[in-house]
Formats: sequence, C-alpha cells, structure tokens
Amino acid sequence: MKKRGQQKNKLDLVLQKVSRIEQKLSFLGKVETKIEREEQEVLKKQTEIKQKEDRIERDLFTLGKFTFKRKHLLEIIRGTAGAFLGVGLGRNILNLDALANNLSWWNILGLLTFILLISSLLIYKNEQDFIKKRGKGIVFRKLITLYVISLVVEFIALWLFGALSPELAILIKTLIIGSYAAMAGAVSFTLI
Repeated sequence: MKKRGQQKNKLDLVLQKVSRIEQKLSFLGKVETKIEREEQEVLKKQTEIKQKEDRIERDLFTLGKFTFKRKHLLEIIRGTAGAFLGVGLGRNILNLDALANNLSWWNILGLLTFILLISSLLIYKNEQDFIKKRGKGIVFRKLITLYVISLVVEFIALWLFGALSPELAILIKTLIIGSYAAMAGAVSFTLI
C-alpha cells in the first residue's frame, strides 16, 4: 500500500509536470501564431513598399546608357520649384545689378565655389545610403543637375523681370550671383 501511494504521488507529479508542459506548449503555440500573423503583416507592408518603389522607379525613356526614371523627373520638379522659390527670395534680398557691377570676378568665383561646396555637402549628407550603393559620383551628378536647373531658372526669372543685361560679363555675373539663392532653394527642396 505504501508503494502504491508513492507510485500514485509520483504519477501525480508526472501528470502535473506534463500538464504544465502542455500549458507552456499551448502558450508557445499562441505566441507562434501571433508571430506568424506579424510576419504576414510585415510581408504585406514590404510588398506595398516594393510596389511604391516600382512606381517611382518606372522608366520613362532611355538615352544611351542612361535611363530617365520617374524619380529623376520628380527630383527635377522639386529642384525647379526650390530654385523658383530661391530666385524669388534672392531678388528681394539681393540687388543683383549693383552686385554684378561692383563685385570682382574673384568674389563671383568665391560665391560660386561656396554655394557648390555647401550644396555638395548637403547632398552628400542626405544621400548616404544611395552613395554606398552607387558611389560618390552621384553627388557630382546631382550637384551639376541642380546647378543647371538653378541657372536656367535664374535666366528665366531675369528675362521675366526684364533684368537681362546687354553686357555678357554683367549677365554672367548676375546669373552666378542669382544662382546662389536659386541653388540654395533647389538643394533644400530636394532634401525634402
């Protein structure tokens, strides 16, 4: 009888342990189900992000080795909008005609160097991930693209405001000085 009581106690202990293990397995099953649902949600979100990226990366046309994508068009639009904003603010703050007549070429080249340097640093800081994938040449290409946009916008603004100088040297100085504000606007809009 004593042996049967001990066996029953051992059996009860084993059953209790098995019951606790089953409870823990049941809990783990619920956790596993929850994790699977979360994984499905993450996969769904990744699929949505991939679809958005595909829309942005859609090719518009190809010129030689360069493929013009929708993201390039969006960047040009943002850069142009920023350049127009910069030109508008620059016209109100700077007296371009007086500066173009009074500043020496060294000052003009200093302004050009300064805006290109600051802009390239801002582009470099903002495009770190893209630079790791494509290299530092992207900074130069983006800088040149934005500067050309800034010059074109500045020229159009000078033409619209009736401020085009008949002298080529003064016109070039005015474009460079005005591109200072236009470039600042263009770079800041592309960082958004």
